[in-house]
Amino acid sequence: MTSTEPGRFLCLHLFLIVATAKAVQLAEFQGAWRRPSCKTYADEHWAATTASRIGKEVGKYSSSVHVGIEQLLDQVDAGNVVMKMDSEGYPKETSHCLTDMLHERDGGEPFQGRKNVMWLHLHNFAGTFMCAEATLQGEQCNGGGPNCLWDGDGCSSMGAARVHCNVRRNTSAPYTFSMAERGLDGADFCDGVLKGVMLRDPIAGLTSTLKNNNFNKGDILEMLQTGQERHASHTGCLPEWDTYAHFDNFATRSLSGNAYYSAPRKMTERHLELAKQRLNSFDVVVVLEELRQHLPQLSNILHWDLSRIPAGTKANSHGGGVGDSWTSEELAFLWEVNKYDYMLFEYGKQLAQNITNIAVSLQGSDRGRRSRNA
Repeated sequence: MTSTEPGRFLCLHLFLIVATAKAVQLAEFQGAWRRPSCKTYADEHWAATTASRIGKEVGKYSSSVHVGIEQLLDQVDAGNVVMKMDSEGYPKETSHCLTDMLHERDGGEPFQGRKNVMWLHLHNFAGTFMCAEATLQGEQCNGGGPNCLWDGDGCSSMGAARVHCNVRRNTSAPYTFSMAERGLDGADFCDGVLKGVMLRDPIAGLTSTLKNNNFNKGDILEMLQTGQERHASHTGCLPEWDTYAHFDNFATRSLSGNAYYSAPRKMTERHLELAKQRLNSFDVVVVLEELRQHLPQLSNILHWDLSRIPAGTKANSHGGGVGDSWTSEELAFLWEVNKYDYMLFEYGKQLAQNITNIAVSLQGSDRGRRSRNA
């Protein structure tokens, strides 16, 4: 045996030990995914998807528990809200689960030459679902945290932590699809990036936040009734200060710059008009309750392959919705408080339909050209 052979043997032995350990760990992850509890989500929650981190020693991809559009919309139709999150912003019950996302994403890649996407993730407006769909399409997304957020620009981030449009649009940027789960300011609007957003019924959205972030509705109603801010304990990714805005014209605030921080009940027509103006600049506007009909936008504008978006199967669910969280008097009050959001929602629905109509017509023209050239 030469002097180098013992060293080679030791290296080979260490390699086999590490490889065996990794194989065992990967098998444990795969075994967790095969458990029934990982293939279905808890009955009292709906989960668009879940983002969780696979250890660096196992793989570099962010995994998701992915559900089809039918299941997602069944939960919306039934009035159900969102699943509980853990302290890091990951959904409970499923955050440890693997999916077949790893082999599914091998076939997808972002459309060459398309602009990068900046998606406004309105909190509890199915942004996690869209993040998982982006990953499934092969978009380059941040796998280090939930919801395709840019490093540092997290949930309700402020000031210097924000990563604005001028950075996200760069062709050398690390992500082709990224989200902002916060209010937008002027620096988030520039040329060279595709902007997208999912809207939903305002009271349905705020009810999701009430349940998902474990707010006490008494605290919220007191702030809305008195117009005075007070402490309101909650969980999830929202910072301590970010409370009443989610229950007081949240979408309008999110599109109105610094108006997001206005005191309770201080939103005005001026804020609504600014929100409409900014919404008009979005390239993709879809409505959660009408998601099926807006899929052509994802195909024509984002160049996503719709065959890679699983339709799922119908699975009716009941309970846990808006009517279980508020009395009729409280609902009437919330509707009055959120009147600007409802006006914005109606405006957004029409805008979404207009964009979808254009996308459908362009798809038809493209099919016609291909047929004539065949």
